[in-house]
Amino acid sequence: MKQGYWIQGWSDLVANLKVTQNCIDLVDVQGNGQYNLVVADQNQRLVSYRNTNIAWETRLTDKPVCMTYFYGDTSGQPCISICYGNTIYNYKIFKAFYKCQIPNIQLKQEESDIWKQYQSDRNIQNLIKDLSNLQQQHSNLSYKSLELLCFYDLQKQQELAEKYCDNLHIEDSITCVSVFKKNADEDKSQGQLIVGTELKFIYIYNQEITQIQKKYEIPGVPISICIFSEEQKDGRIAILVRENCIYFIGNDIESYTIDLQSKPITMIRQQRCLYIATMDRVVQNYQHKQKQYQLLMQHNILAIEIVTIGKGHETKGLLVALENKTIQFYKDTQLMSIINLESNVSVMKFGYFGVSQDGFLITINIKGALETRTLSREFEKKKQAILEKEIIKPIEFPPITNLFIEQFQREREQGSEMLRTYQYDLLRMRYKTAQTYLNILSNNEQAPQLNQNNPLRLSAIVEGLGPKFKLCCVVENISNQPIKDIYINYVYNSDIYQPFQLINQLPFLIPKYQKNFDCYFTNIHQNGISDKIKIILYRESKQLIQTTIQMPMSELE
Repeated sequence: MKQGYWIQGWSDLVANLKVTQNCIDLVDVQGNGQYNLVVADQNQRLVSYRNTNIAWETRLTDKPVCMTYFYGDTSGQPCISICYGNTIYNYKIFKAFYKCQIPNIQLKQEESDIWKQYQSDRNIQNLIKDLSNLQQQHSNLSYKSLELLCFYDLQKQQELAEKYCDNLHIEDSITCVSVFKKNADEDKSQGQLIVGTELKFIYIYNQEITQIQKKYEIPGVPISICIFSEEQKDGRIAILVRENCIYFIGNDIESYTIDLQSKPITMIRQQRCLYIATMDRVVQNYQHKQKQYQLLMQHNILAIEIVTIGKGHETKGLLVALENKTIQFYKDTQLMSIINLESNVSVMKFGYFGVSQDGFLITINIKGALETRTLSREFEKKKQAILEKEIIKPIEFPPITNLFIEQFQREREQGSEMLRTYQYDLLRMRYKTAQTYLNILSNNEQAPQLNQNNPLRLSAIVEGLGPKFKLCCVVENISNQPIKDIYINYVYNSDIYQPFQLINQLPFLIPKYQKNFDCYFTNIHQNGISDKIKIILYRESKQLIQTTIQMPMSELE
Protein backbone atom coordinates (compact mmCIF):
# COMPACT_ATOMS: atom_id res chain seq x y z
CA MET A 1 0.00 0.00 0.00
CA LYS A 2 1.63 3.18 -1.18
CA GLN A 3 0.42 6.73 -0.85
CA GLY A 4 2.40 7.42 -4.02
CA TYR A 5 -0.53 6.30 -6.20
CA TRP A 6 -2.03 9.74 -5.51
CA ILE A 7 -0.08 12.81 -6.61
CA GLN A 8 -0.55 16.01 -4.60
CA GLY A 9 -1.74 18.90 -6.76
CA TRP A 10 -2.85 22.47 -6.20
CA SER A 11 -4.15 23.45 -2.76
CA ASP A 12 -5.61 26.52 -1.08
CA LEU A 13 -5.09 26.25 2.67
CA VAL A 14 -6.89 29.55 3.41
CA ALA A 15 -9.98 28.96 1.27
CA ASN A 16 -12.14 28.93 4.44
CA LEU A 17 -14.85 26.78 2.86
CA LYS A 18 -17.59 25.26 4.99
CA VAL A 19 -19.35 22.80 2.72
CA THR A 20 -21.56 19.73 3.00
CA GLN A 21 -21.32 16.76 0.65
CA ASN A 22 -24.50 17.80 -1.19
CA CYS A 23 -23.20 21.31 -1.98
CA ILE A 24 -20.13 20.65 -4.16
CA ASP A 25 -19.80 19.60 -7.80
CA LEU A 26 -17.53 19.78 -10.86
CA VAL A 27 -19.45 21.54 -13.65
CA ASP A 28 -18.70 22.54 -17.24
CA VAL A 29 -20.30 25.92 -16.60
CA GLN A 30 -19.82 27.51 -20.05
CA GLY A 31 -20.09 24.31 -22.08
CA ASN A 32 -16.55 24.66 -23.50
CA GLY A 33 -15.07 21.52 -21.93
CA GLN A 34 -13.43 23.34 -19.01
CA TYR A 35 -14.80 22.06 -15.72
CA ASN A 36 -15.11 24.41 -12.74
CA LEU A 37 -15.35 23.53 -9.08
CA VAL A 38 -18.67 24.99 -7.90
CA VAL A 39 -19.19 25.25 -4.14
CA ALA A 40 -22.30 26.41 -2.26
CA ASP A 41 -20.76 27.52 1.02
CA GLN A 42 -22.47 27.47 4.42
CA ASN A 43 -21.26 31.06 4.77
CA GLN A 44 -23.95 31.91 2.17
CA ARG A 45 -21.54 32.12 -0.77
CA LEU A 46 -21.66 30.55 -4.22
CA VAL A 47 -18.05 30.17 -5.40
CA SER A 48 -16.71 28.88 -8.73
CA TYR A 49 -13.04 27.87 -9.06
CA ARG A 50 -11.49 27.84 -12.53
CA ASN A 51 -8.13 26.09 -12.33
CA THR A 52 -6.45 27.77 -9.34
CA ASN A 53 -8.43 31.02 -9.25
CA ILE A 54 -11.90 32.07 -8.14
CA ALA A 55 -13.71 32.78 -11.41
CA TRP A 56 -16.97 33.96 -9.90
CA GLU A 57 -18.53 34.52 -6.48
CA THR A 58 -21.92 35.74 -5.31
CA ARG A 59 -23.93 35.97 -2.12
CA LEU A 60 -26.81 33.64 -1.27
CA THR A 61 -29.86 34.65 0.74
CA ASP A 62 -29.66 31.64 3.08
CA LYS A 63 -27.55 28.60 3.94
CA PRO A 64 -27.79 26.07 1.08
CA VAL A 65 -29.07 22.55 1.73
CA CYS A 66 -28.15 20.84 -1.54
CA MET A 67 -26.99 21.60 -5.07
CA THR A 68 -26.91 19.92 -8.47
CA TYR A 69 -26.74 20.75 -12.17
CA PHE A 70 -28.55 19.47 -15.25
CA TYR A 71 -28.96 20.19 -18.95
CA GLY A 72 -32.48 21.40 -19.72
CA ASP A 73 -31.85 22.13 -23.41
CA THR A 74 -29.40 21.40 -26.22
CA SER A 75 -27.25 24.52 -25.73
CA GLY A 76 -24.62 22.55 -23.80
CA GLN A 77 -24.71 25.03 -20.92
CA PRO A 78 -25.87 23.48 -17.64
CA CYS A 79 -28.36 24.92 -15.19
CA ILE A 80 -27.06 24.98 -11.59
CA SER A 81 -29.84 24.51 -9.04
CA ILE A 82 -29.29 25.51 -5.41
CA CYS A 83 -31.92 24.63 -2.80
CA TYR A 84 -32.60 26.02 0.64
CA GLY A 85 -35.86 26.11 2.55
CA ASN A 86 -38.67 25.49 0.08
CA THR A 87 -37.05 27.41 -2.79
CA ILE A 88 -34.95 26.35 -5.79
CA TYR A 89 -32.66 29.02 -7.28
CA ASN A 90 -31.39 28.33 -10.79
CA TYR A 91 -28.21 29.83 -12.29
CA LYS A 92 -26.90 29.70 -15.85
CA ILE A 93 -23.46 31.00 -16.84
CA PHE A 94 -23.14 32.60 -13.40
CA LYS A 95 -26.46 34.44 -13.69
CA ALA A 96 -29.61 33.78 -11.67
CA PHE A 97 -32.49 33.41 -14.13
CA TYR A 98 -35.32 31.50 -12.44
CA LYS A 99 -36.71 30.75 -8.98
CA CYS A 100 -39.41 28.24 -8.04
CA GLN A 101 -40.91 26.85 -4.85
CA ILE A 102 -42.14 23.42 -3.93
CA PRO A 103 -45.88 23.31 -3.13
CA ASN A 104 -47.27 23.53 0.38
CA ILE A 105 -49.10 20.52 1.81
CA GLN A 106 -52.74 20.46 2.84
CA LEU A 107 -53.63 19.33 6.35
CA LYS A 108 -55.35 15.99 6.77
CA GLN A 109 -59.14 16.16 6.67
CA GLU A 110 -59.73 15.44 10.37
CA GLU A 111 -57.10 17.94 11.52
CA SER A 112 -58.30 20.55 9.03
CA ASP A 113 -61.89 20.24 10.32
CA ILE A 114 -60.72 20.91 13.88
CA TRP A 115 -58.91 24.08 12.83
CA LYS A 116 -61.89 25.26 10.77
CA GLN A 117 -64.10 24.77 13.81
CA TYR A 118 -61.72 27.01 15.77
CA GLN A 119 -61.94 29.66 13.05
CA SER A 120 -65.68 29.84 13.64
CA ASP A 121 -65.98 29.65 17.45
CA ARG A 122 -62.45 30.74 18.65
CA ASN A 123 -62.63 28.30 21.56
CA ILE A 124 -59.04 27.45 22.43
CA GLN A 125 -59.97 24.77 24.99
CA ASN A 126 -62.03 22.81 22.46
CA LEU A 127 -59.17 23.11 19.97
CA ILE A 128 -56.63 21.68 22.44
CA LYS A 129 -59.02 18.91 23.49
CA ASP A 130 -59.86 17.85 19.92
CA LEU A 131 -56.20 17.86 18.84
CA SER A 132 -55.21 15.80 21.89
CA ASN A 133 -57.92 13.24 21.15
CA LEU A 134 -56.78 13.05 17.54
CA GLN A 135 -53.19 12.51 18.64
CA GLN A 136 -54.23 9.70 21.00
CA GLN A 137 -55.77 7.93 18.01
CA HIS A 138 -52.18 7.53 16.68
CA SER A 139 -52.73 10.10 13.95
CA ASN A 140 -49.72 12.02 12.59
CA LEU A 141 -50.33 15.69 13.32
CA SER A 142 -48.69 18.61 11.55
CA TYR A 143 -45.92 20.58 13.22
CA LYS A 144 -48.40 23.43 13.86
CA SER A 145 -50.67 21.24 15.97
CA LEU A 146 -47.73 19.55 17.71
CA GLU A 147 -46.20 22.90 18.63
CA LEU A 148 -49.55 24.04 20.02
CA LEU A 149 -49.82 20.92 22.20
CA CYS A 150 -46.30 21.39 23.57
CA PHE A 151 -47.29 24.49 25.55
CA TYR A 152 -49.43 24.52 28.69
CA ASP A 153 -49.69 28.29 29.03
CA LEU A 154 -53.15 29.28 27.83
CA GLN A 155 -51.97 32.68 26.64
CA LYS A 156 -49.15 31.16 24.59
CA GLN A 157 -51.54 28.61 23.10
CA GLN A 158 -53.94 31.40 22.15
CA GLU A 159 -51.15 33.31 20.37
CA LEU A 160 -50.08 30.25 18.37
CA ALA A 161 -53.66 29.37 17.47
CA GLU A 162 -54.29 32.89 16.15
CA LYS A 163 -51.03 32.72 14.21
CA TYR A 164 -51.78 29.39 12.51
CA CYS A 165 -55.55 29.36 12.08
CA ASP A 166 -55.63 31.61 9.00
CA ASN A 167 -53.20 29.43 7.04
CA LEU A 168 -54.13 25.75 7.05
CA HIS A 169 -51.21 24.70 4.85
CA ILE A 170 -47.91 23.13 5.90
CA GLU A 171 -44.76 24.67 4.45
CA ASP A 172 -42.45 21.92 3.20
CA SER A 173 -38.64 22.08 2.95
CA ILE A 174 -36.12 20.47 0.60
CA THR A 175 -33.75 17.79 1.92
CA CYS A 176 -32.03 16.45 -1.22
CA VAL A 177 -31.97 16.91 -4.99
CA SER A 178 -30.87 14.89 -8.01
CA VAL A 179 -31.25 14.77 -11.80
CA PHE A 180 -33.28 12.29 -13.84
CA LYS A 181 -31.27 12.04 -17.08
CA LYS A 182 -32.45 10.46 -20.30
CA ASN A 183 -29.19 8.53 -20.23
CA ALA A 184 -27.74 8.40 -16.74
CA ASP A 185 -24.28 7.36 -17.98
CA GLU A 186 -23.77 10.44 -20.20
CA ASP A 187 -22.50 13.60 -18.53
CA LYS A 188 -24.32 16.09 -20.78
CA SER A 189 -27.56 14.19 -21.31
CA GLN A 190 -30.72 16.27 -20.92
CA GLY A 191 -32.43 15.72 -17.61
CA GLN A 192 -35.14 16.70 -15.18
CA LEU A 193 -34.85 17.89 -11.60
CA ILE A 194 -35.90 15.52 -8.79
CA VAL A 195 -36.50 17.00 -5.33
CA GLY A 196 -36.96 15.19 -1.99
CA THR A 197 -38.71 17.01 0.87
CA GLU A 198 -38.98 16.86 4.64
CA LEU A 199 -42.64 15.82 4.50
CA LYS A 200 -41.73 12.59 2.61
CA PHE A 201 -42.55 13.67 -0.96
CA ILE A 202 -40.60 13.23 -4.21
CA TYR A 203 -41.25 15.76 -7.00
CA ILE A 204 -40.10 15.34 -10.61
CA TYR A 205 -40.09 18.63 -12.56
CA ASN A 206 -40.14 19.14 -16.30
CA GLN A 207 -36.99 20.29 -18.10
CA GLU A 208 -37.99 23.96 -17.81
CA ILE A 209 -38.65 23.62 -14.03
CA THR A 210 -42.03 25.27 -14.50
CA GLN A 211 -44.33 22.49 -13.33
CA ILE A 212 -44.30 19.17 -11.50
CA GLN A 213 -44.75 16.20 -13.81
CA LYS A 214 -44.88 13.45 -11.18
CA LYS A 215 -45.29 13.26 -7.45
CA TYR A 216 -44.51 10.33 -5.13
CA GLU A 217 -45.15 9.93 -1.41
CA ILE A 218 -42.74 7.63 0.42
CA PRO A 219 -42.76 6.30 4.01
CA GLY A 220 -39.54 8.07 5.08
CA VAL A 221 -37.67 11.38 4.87
CA PRO A 222 -35.29 11.26 1.87
CA ILE A 223 -31.64 12.23 2.35
CA SER A 224 -30.14 11.02 -0.94
CA ILE A 225 -31.46 10.12 -4.40
CA CYS A 226 -29.72 8.00 -7.05
CA ILE A 227 -30.99 7.48 -10.61
CA PHE A 228 -30.45 4.33 -12.65
CA SER A 229 -30.10 4.25 -16.43
CA GLU A 230 -32.93 3.62 -18.89
CA GLU A 231 -32.19 -0.06 -19.35
CA GLN A 232 -32.46 -0.73 -15.61
CA LYS A 233 -35.65 -2.77 -15.27
CA ASP A 234 -35.91 -3.51 -11.56
CA GLY A 235 -35.63 0.05 -10.26
CA ARG A 236 -35.36 3.55 -11.70
CA ILE A 237 -35.03 5.79 -8.64
CA ALA A 238 -33.29 4.72 -5.41
CA ILE A 239 -34.10 6.87 -2.37
CA LEU A 240 -32.14 6.66 0.88
CA VAL A 241 -34.26 7.72 3.88
CA ARG A 242 -33.51 8.48 7.51
CA GLU A 243 -35.53 5.50 8.68
CA ASN A 244 -32.71 3.04 7.76
CA CYS A 245 -34.23 2.03 4.41
CA ILE A 246 -33.70 2.39 0.67
CA TYR A 247 -36.87 2.72 -1.41
CA PHE A 248 -37.02 1.98 -5.13
CA ILE A 249 -39.74 3.64 -7.21
CA GLY A 250 -40.34 3.97 -10.94
CA ASN A 251 -42.87 4.10 -13.74
CA ASP A 252 -43.48 0.45 -14.50
CA ILE A 253 -42.04 -1.29 -11.46
CA GLU A 254 -43.42 -2.38 -8.12
CA SER A 255 -41.91 -0.44 -5.23
CA TYR A 256 -39.63 -2.40 -2.92
CA THR A 257 -37.21 -1.65 -0.09
CA ILE A 258 -33.80 -2.61 1.26
CA ASP A 259 -33.50 -2.50 5.05
CA LEU A 260 -30.26 -1.29 6.64
CA GLN A 261 -28.87 -2.33 10.02
CA SER A 262 -27.76 1.15 11.09
CA LYS A 263 -28.37 4.84 10.44
CA PRO A 264 -27.28 5.82 6.91
CA ILE A 265 -24.64 8.44 6.14
CA THR A 266 -24.73 8.71 2.36
CA MET A 267 -25.37 6.74 -0.82
CA ILE A 268 -23.74 6.88 -4.26
CA ARG A 269 -24.34 4.99 -7.51
CA GLN A 270 -21.99 3.55 -10.08
CA GLN A 271 -23.75 1.99 -13.08
CA ARG A 272 -25.96 -0.70 -11.50
CA CYS A 273 -24.25 -0.75 -8.10
CA LEU A 274 -25.20 1.17 -4.97
CA TYR A 275 -22.69 1.99 -2.23
CA ILE A 276 -24.20 2.85 1.15
CA ALA A 277 -22.17 4.08 4.13
CA THR A 278 -23.73 3.62 7.58
CA MET A 279 -22.89 4.76 11.10
CA ASP A 280 -21.78 1.29 12.22
CA ARG A 281 -18.55 1.79 10.17
CA VAL A 282 -19.71 -0.32 7.24
CA VAL A 283 -19.82 0.36 3.48
CA GLN A 284 -22.25 -1.97 1.71
CA ASN A 285 -22.46 -2.78 -1.99
CA TYR A 286 -25.84 -3.70 -3.50
CA GLN A 287 -26.63 -4.84 -7.02
CA HIS A 288 -29.96 -6.12 -8.36
CA LYS A 289 -31.57 -5.91 -4.89
CA GLN A 290 -28.89 -8.23 -3.50
CA LYS A 291 -26.04 -7.38 -1.18
CA GLN A 292 -22.74 -8.25 -2.89
CA TYR A 293 -20.20 -7.47 -0.17
CA GLN A 294 -19.41 -5.05 2.62
CA LEU A 295 -16.31 -3.25 3.88
CA LEU A 296 -15.73 -3.02 7.64
CA MET A 297 -13.83 0.07 8.81
CA GLN A 298 -11.87 0.61 12.01
CA HIS A 299 -13.00 4.23 12.36
CA ASN A 300 -16.11 6.30 11.73
CA ILE A 301 -16.91 7.03 8.08
CA LEU A 302 -17.05 10.68 6.99
CA ALA A 303 -17.66 10.41 3.22
CA ILE A 304 -17.42 8.03 0.26
CA GLU A 305 -16.78 8.70 -3.44
CA ILE A 306 -16.50 6.64 -6.63
CA VAL A 307 -13.36 6.93 -8.80
CA THR A 308 -14.32 6.77 -12.50
CA ILE A 309 -12.14 7.75 -15.46
CA GLY A 310 -12.76 7.96 -19.20
CA LYS A 311 -15.77 8.28 -21.45
CA GLY A 312 -16.95 4.80 -20.50
CA HIS A 313 -16.87 5.75 -16.80
CA GLU A 314 -14.56 2.86 -16.00
CA THR A 315 -14.64 2.29 -12.25
CA LYS A 316 -11.18 2.43 -10.69
CA GLY A 317 -12.27 2.04 -7.09
CA LEU A 318 -13.98 3.48 -4.05
CA LEU A 319 -12.67 6.21 -1.76
CA VAL A 320 -13.63 6.13 1.92
CA ALA A 321 -12.77 9.09 4.18
CA LEU A 322 -12.32 8.06 7.82
CA GLU A 323 -12.16 9.92 11.11
CA ASN A 324 -8.50 9.00 11.69
CA LYS A 325 -7.33 11.58 9.08
CA THR A 326 -7.02 9.07 6.24
CA ILE A 327 -8.70 8.27 2.94
CA GLN A 328 -8.68 4.58 1.99
CA PHE A 329 -8.79 3.55 -1.67
CA TYR A 330 -10.50 0.21 -2.40
CA LYS A 331 -10.82 -1.89 -5.53
CA ASP A 332 -13.84 -4.07 -4.74
CA THR A 333 -12.86 -5.53 -1.34
CA GLN A 334 -9.08 -5.03 -1.71
CA LEU A 335 -7.40 -2.06 -0.02
CA MET A 336 -5.10 -0.52 -2.66
CA SER A 337 -3.65 2.56 -0.95
CA ILE A 338 -4.08 4.96 1.95
CA ILE A 339 -3.88 8.77 1.78
CA ASN A 340 -2.69 10.38 5.02
CA LEU A 341 -4.03 13.86 5.75
CA GLU A 342 -3.33 16.61 8.25
CA SER A 343 -7.03 17.09 9.12
CA ASN A 344 -10.22 15.10 8.76
CA VAL A 345 -12.11 15.43 5.49
CA SER A 346 -15.58 16.97 5.50
CA VAL A 347 -16.24 16.80 1.73
CA MET A 348 -14.62 15.04 -1.24
CA LYS A 349 -15.47 14.93 -4.94
CA PHE A 350 -13.85 13.07 -7.83
CA GLY A 351 -14.18 14.14 -11.47
CA TYR A 352 -12.78 16.31 -14.25
CA PHE A 353 -11.24 19.63 -13.18
CA GLY A 354 -10.06 22.18 -15.72
CA VAL A 355 -9.28 20.89 -19.21
CA SER A 356 -7.37 17.80 -18.05
CA GLN A 357 -8.80 14.41 -18.98
CA ASP A 358 -7.30 12.91 -15.81
CA GLY A 359 -9.69 12.72 -12.90
CA PHE A 360 -8.99 14.88 -9.85
CA LEU A 361 -9.85 14.21 -6.23
CA ILE A 362 -11.08 17.42 -4.58
CA THR A 363 -11.07 17.40 -0.77
CA ILE A 364 -12.14 20.06 1.73
CA ASN A 365 -11.17 19.42 5.34
CA ILE A 366 -12.85 20.58 8.53
CA LYS A 367 -10.54 23.63 8.66
CA GLY A 368 -11.82 24.83 5.28
CA ALA A 369 -8.65 24.04 3.30
CA LEU A 370 -9.05 22.97 -0.35
CA GLU A 371 -6.72 20.29 -1.81
CA THR A 372 -6.52 18.45 -5.13
CA ARG A 373 -4.94 15.10 -6.01
CA THR A 374 -4.76 12.97 -9.14
CA LEU A 375 -4.31 9.23 -9.57
CA SER A 376 -0.83 8.23 -10.72
CA ARG A 377 -0.49 6.31 -13.98
CA GLU A 378 1.64 3.75 -12.13
CA PHE A 379 -1.56 2.55 -10.49
CA GLU A 380 -2.72 0.73 -13.65
CA LYS A 381 0.60 -1.10 -13.91
CA LYS A 382 0.70 -2.26 -10.30
CA LYS A 383 -3.03 -2.82 -9.74
CA GLN A 384 -3.05 -6.32 -11.22
CA ALA A 385 -0.03 -7.40 -9.18
CA ILE A 386 -1.73 -6.25 -5.96
CA LEU A 387 -4.97 -8.04 -6.80
CA GLU A 388 -3.21 -11.30 -7.70
CA LYS A 389 -1.69 -11.49 -4.22
CA GLU A 390 -5.15 -11.45 -2.69
CA ILE A 391 -6.65 -14.21 -4.83
CA ILE A 392 -8.31 -16.63 -2.44
CA LYS A 393 -6.91 -20.13 -2.79
CA PRO A 394 -9.48 -22.93 -2.91
CA ILE A 395 -9.86 -25.12 0.14
CA GLU A 396 -7.70 -28.22 -0.09
CA PHE A 397 -9.85 -31.22 0.72
CA PRO A 398 -8.09 -34.36 1.98
CA PRO A 399 -8.02 -37.37 -0.35
CA ILE A 400 -10.81 -39.92 -0.11
CA THR A 401 -9.73 -42.78 2.17
CA ASN A 402 -11.06 -46.31 2.61
CA LEU A 403 -12.49 -45.30 5.98
CA PHE A 404 -14.55 -42.54 4.35
CA ILE A 405 -15.84 -44.93 1.67
CA GLU A 406 -16.81 -47.53 4.29
CA GLN A 407 -18.58 -44.90 6.42
CA PHE A 408 -20.47 -43.58 3.39
CA GLN A 409 -21.51 -47.12 2.44
CA ARG A 410 -22.68 -47.84 5.99
CA GLU A 411 -24.75 -44.63 6.15
CA ARG A 412 -26.41 -45.43 2.84
CA GLU A 413 -27.25 -49.05 3.73
CA GLN A 414 -28.06 -48.68 7.44
CA GLY A 415 -29.38 -45.14 7.58
CA SER A 416 -32.71 -46.03 9.19
CA GLU A 417 -31.05 -48.11 11.96
CA MET A 418 -28.56 -45.30 12.70
CA LEU A 419 -31.40 -42.77 12.95
CA ARG A 420 -33.36 -45.06 15.26
CA THR A 421 -30.32 -45.49 17.53
CA TYR A 422 -29.74 -41.73 17.62
CA GLN A 423 -33.36 -41.04 18.60
CA TYR A 424 -33.19 -43.73 21.32
CA ASP A 425 -30.05 -42.17 22.83
CA LEU A 426 -31.63 -38.71 22.67
CA LEU A 427 -34.73 -39.90 24.55
CA ARG A 428 -32.55 -41.56 27.19
CA MET A 429 -30.65 -38.30 27.70
CA ARG A 430 -33.90 -36.33 28.09
CA TYR A 431 -35.27 -38.91 30.54
CA LYS A 432 -32.07 -38.79 32.62
CA THR A 433 -32.16 -34.99 32.71
CA ALA A 434 -35.80 -34.90 33.84
CA GLN A 435 -35.12 -37.57 36.49
CA THR A 436 -32.19 -35.61 37.92
CA TYR A 437 -34.23 -32.41 38.03
CA LEU A 438 -37.06 -34.21 39.83
CA ASN A 439 -34.63 -35.55 42.43
CA ILE A 440 -33.34 -32.06 43.09
CA LEU A 441 -36.86 -30.73 43.62
CA SER A 442 -37.87 -33.61 45.89
CA ASN A 443 -34.70 -33.43 48.03
CA ASN A 444 -34.85 -29.61 48.19
CA GLU A 445 -31.08 -29.40 47.86
CA GLN A 446 -29.31 -26.63 45.99
CA ALA A 447 -32.71 -25.45 44.73
CA PRO A 448 -33.72 -21.98 45.95
CA GLN A 449 -37.33 -21.70 47.08
CA LEU A 450 -38.88 -18.61 45.55
CA ASN A 451 -41.85 -16.58 46.72
CA GLN A 452 -43.48 -15.07 43.64
CA ASN A 453 -44.75 -12.05 45.61
CA ASN A 454 -41.18 -10.81 46.11
CA PRO A 455 -39.08 -12.49 43.40
CA LEU A 456 -35.40 -12.79 44.20
CA ARG A 457 -32.71 -15.06 42.84
CA LEU A 458 -30.14 -16.45 45.29
CA SER A 459 -27.07 -18.56 44.58
CA ALA A 460 -24.02 -19.52 46.65
CA ILE A 461 -20.73 -21.34 46.21
CA VAL A 462 -18.20 -22.61 48.76
CA GLU A 463 -14.52 -21.68 48.71
CA GLY A 464 -11.80 -23.22 50.85
CA LEU A 465 -10.50 -26.63 51.95
CA GLY A 466 -11.16 -26.21 55.67
CA PRO A 467 -11.45 -25.82 58.46
CA LYS A 468 -12.31 -22.23 57.43
CA PHE A 469 -14.82 -21.88 54.59
CA LYS A 470 -16.00 -18.85 52.64
CA LEU A 471 -19.56 -18.77 51.25
CA CYS A 472 -19.82 -16.44 48.23
CA CYS A 473 -23.49 -15.49 47.82
CA VAL A 474 -25.19 -13.56 45.01
CA VAL A 475 -28.73 -12.19 45.32
CA GLU A 476 -30.56 -10.55 42.40
CA ASN A 477 -33.85 -8.66 42.28
CA ILE A 478 -35.55 -10.04 39.15
CA SER A 479 -38.77 -8.06 39.60
CA ASN A 480 -39.59 -4.62 38.22
CA GLN A 481 -39.89 -3.03 41.68
CA PRO A 482 -37.13 -2.20 44.19
CA ILE A 483 -36.96 -4.18 47.45
CA LYS A 484 -35.57 -2.99 50.80
CA ASP A 485 -35.35 -4.09 54.46
CA ILE A 486 -34.15 -7.62 53.65
CA TYR A 487 -32.69 -9.66 56.51
CA ILE A 488 -30.56 -12.82 56.36
CA ASN A 489 -30.81 -15.84 58.64
CA TYR A 490 -28.40 -18.79 58.72
CA VAL A 491 -29.43 -22.31 59.80
CA TYR A 492 -26.55 -24.68 60.65
CA ASN A 493 -25.39 -27.31 63.14
CA SER A 494 -23.57 -25.48 65.95
CA ASP A 495 -21.70 -28.66 66.92
CA ILE A 496 -20.00 -28.69 63.51
CA TYR A 497 -19.78 -25.06 62.34
CA GLN A 498 -18.96 -21.80 64.06
CA PRO A 499 -19.74 -18.59 62.10
CA PHE A 500 -17.76 -15.35 61.98
CA GLN A 501 -18.13 -12.15 59.90
CA LEU A 502 -21.78 -12.73 58.95
CA ILE A 503 -23.92 -10.30 56.97
CA ASN A 504 -27.36 -9.98 58.57
CA GLN A 505 -29.03 -7.28 56.44
CA LEU A 506 -28.97 -6.30 52.76
CA PRO A 507 -29.23 -2.74 51.44
CA PHE A 508 -31.72 -1.38 48.94
CA LEU A 509 -31.99 -3.77 45.93
CA ILE A 510 -32.85 -2.15 42.62
CA PRO A 511 -34.39 -4.21 39.78
CA LYS A 512 -32.09 -6.35 37.63
CA TYR A 513 -29.13 -5.69 39.94
CA GLN A 514 -26.90 -8.32 41.55
CA LYS A 515 -25.62 -7.86 45.10
CA ASN A 516 -22.64 -9.94 46.30
CA PHE A 517 -22.02 -10.74 49.96
CA ASP A 518 -19.72 -13.20 51.74
CA CYS A 519 -20.03 -15.11 55.00
CA TYR A 520 -17.48 -17.28 56.81
CA PHE A 521 -17.76 -20.52 58.80
CA THR A 522 -15.21 -22.62 60.69
CA ASN A 523 -15.55 -26.41 60.95
CA ILE A 524 -14.97 -27.16 64.67
CA HIS A 525 -15.67 -30.89 64.58
CA GLN A 526 -12.68 -33.02 65.52
CA ASN A 527 -13.26 -35.41 62.58
CA GLY A 528 -14.04 -32.63 60.04
CA ILE A 529 -17.39 -34.09 58.99
CA SER A 530 -19.68 -32.11 56.68
CA ASP A 531 -23.26 -30.93 56.97
CA LYS A 532 -25.76 -28.57 55.31
CA ILE A 533 -26.07 -24.82 55.81
CA LYS A 534 -29.26 -22.96 54.91
CA ILE A 535 -29.37 -19.27 53.97
CA ILE A 536 -32.82 -17.67 54.32
CA LEU A 537 -33.83 -14.18 53.15
CA TYR A 538 -36.91 -12.66 54.77
CA ARG A 539 -38.69 -9.33 55.22
CA GLU A 540 -41.25 -8.40 57.86
CA SER A 541 -41.23 -11.96 59.24
CA LYS A 542 -42.07 -13.37 55.80
CA GLN A 543 -39.66 -15.68 54.05
CA LEU A 544 -38.69 -14.54 50.56
CA ILE A 545 -36.23 -17.20 49.42
CA GLN A 546 -33.85 -19.81 50.79
CA THR A 547 -31.07 -22.02 49.50
CA THR A 548 -29.36 -25.08 50.96
CA ILE A 549 -25.61 -25.56 50.63
CA GLN A 550 -23.98 -28.98 51.04
CA MET A 551 -20.64 -28.24 52.71
CA PRO A 552 -17.56 -30.35 51.81
CA MET A 553 -15.46 -32.43 54.16
CA SER A 554 -12.94 -30.34 56.08
CA GLU A 555 -9.23 -30.91 56.29
CA LEU A 556 -7.96 -31.40 59.84
CA GLU A 557 -5.58 -28.95 61.36
